[in-house]
Amino acid sequence: NIHLQVGARYRLEAAAGQVFSAYLIRGGAKFNGQSVKSSDFALLTDEVAFDLEALTDETEVFVIVSPAVPGYRTYEQLHRA
Repeated sequence: NIHLQVGARYRLEAAAGQVFSAYLIRGGAKFNGQSVKSSDFALLTDEVAFDLEALTDETEVFVIVSPAVPGYRTYEQLHRA
């Protein structure tokens, strides 16, 4: 998890073929310049970087960088009807 105070910025970079999944656990923030609120989720698929800016104190974000096309069957694929 990434913990930030108001005004702090954090940047993650991805290699080609990777995507960002971000969930705002607490606080207020901007994900790549777009305002989000607590419990918002974002999937950034065509970005080479993920820029995070805290708009409130005690901002907490959970971020995963993963392959756009994983080399395994996903949960969704396993549970399709």
